[in-house]
Amino acid sequence: VLPSARATDQSPQVELLLNKTVLIVESEDIARSSYAVLCQRWGMQVQTAACLPPADEVTSFAVLIMSGACASGCDRLAKLANAPVVIQLGGFQSESLNSQAFDIRFLYTPVSVTKLRVALEEVFRVTEVDTRNSLTNTVEHGWSALRVLVAEDNPVNQLVIKRLLAKLNVEPIIVADGQAALNQVAAGPVDMIFMDCDMPVLDGYQATSAIRLQDSNTRPWIIGLSANAAQEDVERAMASGMDDYVAKPVTLEQIRRAITEGVRQASAVSAGGDSMTG
Repeated sequence: VLPSARATDQSPQVELLLNKTVLIVESEDIARSSYAVLCQRWGMQVQTAACLPPADEVTSFAVLIMSGACASGCDRLAKLANAPVVIQLGGFQSESLNSQAFDIRFLYTPVSVTKLRVALEEVFRVTEVDTRNSLTNTVEHGWSALRVLVAEDNPVNQLVIKRLLAKLNVEPIIVADGQAALNQVAAGPVDMIFMDCDMPVLDGYQATSAIRLQDSNTRPWIIGLSANAAQEDVERAMASGMDDYVAKPVTLEQIRRAITEGVRQASAVSAGGDSMTG
Protein backbone atom coordinates (compact mmCIF):
# COMPACT_ATOMS: atom_id res chain seq x y z
CA VAL A 1 0.00 0.00 0.00
CA LEU A 2 1.31 3.42 -0.89
CA PRO A 3 1.71 6.12 1.76
CA SER A 4 -0.91 8.83 2.09
CA ALA A 5 -0.69 12.10 0.20
CA ARG A 6 0.49 13.81 3.41
CA ALA A 7 3.51 11.50 3.56
CA THR A 8 4.55 12.47 0.02
CA ASP A 9 4.40 16.27 0.44
CA GLN A 10 8.18 16.55 0.24
CA SER A 11 8.65 14.26 -2.79
CA PRO A 12 10.88 16.19 -5.21
CA GLN A 13 10.32 16.54 -8.94
CA VAL A 14 12.12 13.94 -11.02
CA GLU A 15 13.85 15.25 -14.14
CA LEU A 16 13.10 12.22 -16.32
CA LEU A 17 9.40 12.43 -15.44
CA LEU A 18 8.82 16.18 -15.89
CA ASN A 19 5.76 16.84 -18.11
CA LYS A 20 5.43 13.16 -19.02
CA THR A 21 1.83 11.98 -19.34
CA VAL A 22 0.35 9.13 -17.32
CA LEU A 23 -3.10 7.58 -17.01
CA ILE A 24 -3.78 5.89 -13.65
CA VAL A 25 -6.57 3.29 -13.66
CA GLU A 26 -7.36 1.97 -10.19
CA SER A 27 -10.77 1.04 -8.77
CA GLU A 28 -9.82 1.80 -5.15
CA ASP A 29 -10.16 5.51 -4.43
CA ILE A 30 -7.40 5.79 -1.82
CA ALA A 31 -4.83 3.92 -3.91
CA ARG A 32 -5.73 5.89 -7.06
CA SER A 33 -5.36 9.17 -5.18
CA SER A 34 -1.99 8.12 -3.73
CA TYR A 35 -0.58 7.16 -7.13
CA ALA A 36 -1.84 10.44 -8.61
CA VAL A 37 -0.32 12.58 -5.86
CA LEU A 38 3.05 10.91 -6.25
CA CYS A 39 3.11 11.30 -10.03
CA GLN A 40 2.11 14.95 -9.74
CA ARG A 41 4.83 15.60 -7.17
CA TRP A 42 7.34 14.11 -9.62
CA GLY A 43 6.21 16.62 -12.26
CA MET A 44 4.02 14.36 -14.40
CA GLN A 45 0.76 15.29 -16.16
CA VAL A 46 -1.81 12.95 -14.62
CA GLN A 47 -5.18 11.56 -15.68
CA THR A 48 -7.08 9.15 -13.42
CA ALA A 49 -9.99 6.78 -13.82
CA ALA A 50 -11.70 4.12 -11.72
CA CYS A 51 -11.98 1.87 -14.78
CA LEU A 52 -10.48 1.88 -18.24
CA PRO A 53 -12.29 4.45 -20.42
CA PRO A 54 -12.97 3.97 -24.13
CA ALA A 55 -9.97 4.82 -26.31
CA ASP A 56 -11.77 7.73 -27.98
CA GLU A 57 -12.27 9.36 -24.56
CA VAL A 58 -8.60 9.29 -23.62
CA THR A 59 -6.11 11.95 -24.62
CA SER A 60 -2.61 10.86 -25.60
CA PHE A 61 -0.48 9.53 -22.76
CA ALA A 62 2.87 7.75 -22.51
CA VAL A 63 2.30 5.42 -19.57
CA LEU A 64 -0.67 3.52 -18.22
CA ILE A 65 -0.47 2.52 -14.55
CA MET A 66 -3.19 -0.04 -13.95
CA SER A 67 -4.12 -2.62 -11.36
CA GLY A 68 -4.62 -6.10 -12.76
CA ALA A 69 -8.26 -6.04 -11.71
CA CYS A 70 -8.86 -3.15 -14.15
CA ALA A 71 -7.24 -4.77 -17.18
CA SER A 72 -10.44 -5.76 -18.97
CA GLY A 73 -10.69 -3.98 -22.30
CA CYS A 74 -7.07 -2.88 -22.36
CA ASP A 75 -6.81 -4.10 -25.96
CA ARG A 76 -8.89 -1.06 -26.99
CA LEU A 77 -5.91 1.18 -26.30
CA ALA A 78 -3.97 -0.53 -29.09
CA LYS A 79 -6.05 1.64 -31.42
CA LEU A 80 -4.30 4.77 -30.15
CA ALA A 81 -1.68 6.26 -32.48
CA ASN A 82 1.06 5.53 -29.94
CA ALA A 83 0.26 2.62 -27.66
CA PRO A 84 1.34 3.36 -24.08
CA VAL A 85 3.79 1.47 -21.91
CA VAL A 86 1.69 -0.49 -19.43
CA ILE A 87 2.81 -0.82 -15.81
CA GLN A 88 0.60 -3.51 -14.33
CA LEU A 89 0.31 -3.54 -10.54
CA GLY A 90 0.11 -7.08 -9.23
CA GLY A 91 1.79 -10.39 -9.87
CA PHE A 92 -0.41 -11.97 -12.54
CA GLN A 93 -0.75 -11.63 -16.28
CA SER A 94 -4.18 -10.61 -17.57
CA GLU A 95 -5.38 -12.11 -20.84
CA SER A 96 -6.31 -8.54 -21.84
CA LEU A 97 -2.60 -7.65 -21.93
CA ASN A 98 -1.40 -10.33 -24.34
CA SER A 99 -1.39 -7.99 -27.33
CA GLN A 100 1.97 -7.54 -29.01
CA ALA A 101 1.05 -3.84 -29.24
CA PHE A 102 1.95 -3.32 -25.60
CA ASP A 103 5.19 -2.98 -23.72
CA ILE A 104 4.13 -4.47 -20.38
CA ARG A 105 6.04 -4.02 -17.13
CA PHE A 106 5.04 -5.75 -13.90
CA LEU A 107 5.23 -4.06 -10.51
CA TYR A 108 4.60 -6.58 -7.78
CA THR A 109 2.62 -5.62 -4.70
CA PRO A 110 3.10 -4.21 -2.17
CA VAL A 111 3.99 -1.13 -4.23
CA SER A 112 6.42 1.28 -2.58
CA VAL A 113 7.18 4.88 -3.53
CA THR A 114 10.66 3.91 -4.68
CA LYS A 115 9.47 0.95 -6.76
CA LEU A 116 6.93 3.09 -8.59
CA ARG A 117 9.37 5.94 -9.25
CA VAL A 118 12.09 3.60 -10.51
CA ALA A 119 9.61 1.80 -12.80
CA LEU A 120 8.51 5.11 -14.31
CA GLU A 121 12.07 6.38 -14.69
CA GLU A 122 13.02 3.15 -16.44
CA VAL A 123 10.32 3.70 -19.07
CA PHE A 124 11.66 7.10 -20.09
CA ARG A 125 15.35 6.35 -19.53
CA VAL A 126 15.16 3.46 -22.03
CA THR A 127 13.25 5.66 -24.50
CA GLU A 128 15.92 8.37 -24.36
CA VAL A 129 18.78 5.90 -24.67
CA ASP A 130 17.16 4.20 -27.66
CA THR A 131 16.52 7.56 -29.34
CA ARG A 132 20.05 8.87 -28.82
CA ASN A 133 22.11 5.77 -29.39
CA SER A 134 21.59 4.40 -32.88
CA LEU A 135 24.90 2.55 -32.64
CA THR A 136 23.58 0.49 -29.73
CA ASN A 137 20.48 -0.40 -31.74
CA THR A 138 22.65 -1.51 -34.65
CA VAL A 139 24.72 -3.77 -32.41
CA GLU A 140 21.60 -5.30 -30.91
CA HIS A 141 20.32 -6.35 -34.34
CA GLY A 142 23.27 -8.76 -34.38
CA TRP A 143 22.12 -10.37 -31.14
CA SER A 144 19.48 -12.39 -32.97
CA ALA A 145 22.18 -15.01 -33.61
CA LEU A 146 22.82 -15.54 -29.89
CA ARG A 147 21.71 -18.87 -28.47
CA VAL A 148 20.11 -17.76 -25.21
CA LEU A 149 18.58 -20.03 -22.59
CA VAL A 150 16.30 -18.78 -19.82
CA ALA A 151 15.89 -21.03 -16.77
CA GLU A 152 12.98 -19.66 -14.73
CA ASP A 153 10.15 -21.53 -13.02
CA ASN A 154 7.69 -18.65 -12.59
CA PRO A 155 5.39 -18.29 -15.67
CA VAL A 156 4.94 -14.54 -15.20
CA ASN A 157 8.69 -13.99 -14.93
CA GLN A 158 9.17 -16.16 -18.03
CA LEU A 159 6.82 -13.91 -19.96
CA VAL A 160 8.48 -10.72 -18.72
CA ILE A 161 12.01 -11.76 -19.64
CA LYS A 162 10.86 -13.14 -22.99
CA ARG A 163 9.29 -9.78 -23.85
CA LEU A 164 12.40 -7.89 -22.76
CA LEU A 165 14.67 -10.12 -24.82
CA ALA A 166 12.38 -9.73 -27.83
CA LYS A 167 13.06 -5.98 -27.69
CA LEU A 168 16.75 -6.82 -28.10
CA ASN A 169 16.12 -9.17 -31.07
CA VAL A 170 16.76 -12.26 -28.95
CA GLU A 171 14.48 -15.32 -29.09
CA PRO A 172 15.32 -17.51 -26.07
CA ILE A 173 14.71 -21.13 -25.22
CA ILE A 174 12.83 -21.24 -21.90
CA VAL A 175 12.96 -24.05 -19.34
CA ALA A 176 11.40 -24.26 -15.90
CA ASP A 177 14.05 -25.86 -13.69
CA GLY A 178 17.78 -26.36 -13.28
CA GLN A 179 17.81 -29.95 -14.50
CA ALA A 180 16.09 -28.93 -17.73
CA ALA A 181 18.73 -26.21 -18.18
CA LEU A 182 21.48 -28.76 -17.66
CA ASN A 183 19.88 -31.08 -20.23
CA GLN A 184 19.54 -28.25 -22.75
CA VAL A 185 23.22 -27.34 -22.47
CA ALA A 186 24.19 -30.99 -22.88
CA ALA A 187 22.01 -31.27 -26.00
CA GLY A 188 23.67 -28.45 -27.91
CA PRO A 189 25.72 -25.26 -27.70
CA VAL A 190 24.31 -22.40 -25.64
CA ASP A 191 25.91 -18.96 -25.65
CA MET A 192 24.22 -17.34 -22.68
CA ILE A 193 21.97 -18.43 -19.80
CA PHE A 194 19.72 -16.30 -17.62
CA MET A 195 19.59 -18.60 -14.58
CA ASP A 196 17.06 -18.15 -11.80
CA CYS A 197 18.78 -19.01 -8.54
CA ASP A 198 15.71 -20.54 -6.83
CA MET A 199 14.11 -23.32 -8.88
CA PRO A 200 12.78 -26.84 -8.29
CA VAL A 201 14.63 -30.09 -9.10
CA LEU A 202 18.01 -28.34 -9.35
CA ASP A 203 18.36 -24.75 -8.21
CA GLY A 204 20.36 -22.25 -10.23
CA TYR A 205 23.51 -22.67 -8.15
CA GLN A 206 23.52 -26.46 -8.52
CA ALA A 207 22.72 -26.28 -12.24
CA THR A 208 25.52 -23.77 -12.85
CA SER A 209 28.07 -25.88 -10.99
CA ALA A 210 27.03 -28.94 -13.00
CA ILE A 211 27.27 -27.03 -16.28
CA ARG A 212 30.80 -25.93 -15.42
CA LEU A 213 31.77 -29.58 -14.91
CA GLN A 214 30.50 -30.62 -18.34
CA ASP A 215 33.04 -31.39 -21.05
CA SER A 216 32.13 -28.81 -23.65
CA ASN A 217 33.89 -26.84 -26.36
CA THR A 218 31.92 -23.73 -25.39
CA ARG A 219 31.53 -22.04 -22.04
CA PRO A 220 28.13 -20.35 -21.75
CA TRP A 221 27.99 -16.95 -20.08
CA ILE A 222 25.67 -17.42 -17.08
CA ILE A 223 23.72 -14.55 -15.50
CA GLY A 224 22.11 -15.28 -12.15
CA LEU A 225 18.60 -13.97 -11.49
CA SER A 226 17.30 -13.49 -7.95
CA ALA A 227 15.13 -11.23 -5.85
CA ASN A 228 17.94 -11.26 -3.28
CA ALA A 229 20.64 -8.68 -3.90
CA ALA A 230 22.74 -8.85 -0.74
CA GLN A 231 26.51 -9.18 -1.16
CA GLU A 232 26.49 -12.74 0.18
CA ASP A 233 23.94 -13.73 -2.48
CA VAL A 234 26.12 -12.30 -5.24
CA GLU A 235 29.18 -14.05 -3.81
CA ARG A 236 27.33 -17.37 -3.69
CA ALA A 237 26.33 -16.95 -7.33
CA MET A 238 29.90 -16.22 -8.39
CA ALA A 239 31.20 -19.17 -6.35
CA SER A 240 28.84 -21.53 -8.17
CA GLY A 241 30.33 -20.49 -11.51
CA MET A 242 27.99 -17.71 -12.60
CA ASP A 243 29.54 -14.80 -14.49
CA ASP A 244 27.07 -12.03 -13.71
CA TYR A 245 24.10 -11.31 -11.45
CA VAL A 246 20.87 -9.37 -11.96
CA ALA A 247 18.45 -8.55 -9.17
CA LYS A 248 14.71 -8.96 -9.80
CA PRO A 249 12.48 -7.45 -10.96
CA VAL A 250 14.57 -7.34 -14.13
CA THR A 251 14.48 -4.33 -16.45
CA LEU A 252 15.35 -3.83 -20.09
CA GLU A 253 18.48 -1.90 -19.19
CA GLN A 254 19.68 -4.67 -16.87
CA ILE A 255 19.17 -7.28 -19.59
CA ARG A 256 20.88 -5.10 -22.19
CA ARG A 257 23.85 -4.50 -19.90
CA ALA A 258 24.19 -8.20 -19.06
CA ILE A 259 24.16 -9.26 -22.71
CA THR A 260 26.55 -6.48 -23.69
CA GLU A 261 29.02 -7.61 -21.02
CA GLY A 262 28.72 -11.25 -22.04
CA VAL A 263 29.32 -10.45 -25.70
CA ARG A 264 32.26 -8.20 -24.76
CA GLN A 265 33.86 -10.95 -22.70
CA ALA A 266 33.37 -13.46 -25.51
CA SER A 267 35.01 -11.07 -27.97
CA ALA A 268 37.95 -10.66 -25.59
CA VAL A 269 38.70 -14.39 -25.61
CA SER A 270 37.87 -15.05 -29.29
CA ALA A 271 41.49 -14.48 -30.28
CA GLY A 272 42.32 -17.62 -28.32
CA GLY A 273 40.07 -19.74 -30.52
CA ASP A 274 36.93 -19.65 -28.37
CA SER A 275 33.81 -17.76 -29.39
CA MET A 276 30.43 -17.30 -27.79
CA THR A 277 28.67 -17.90 -31.08
CA GLY A 278 30.59 -20.76 -32.38
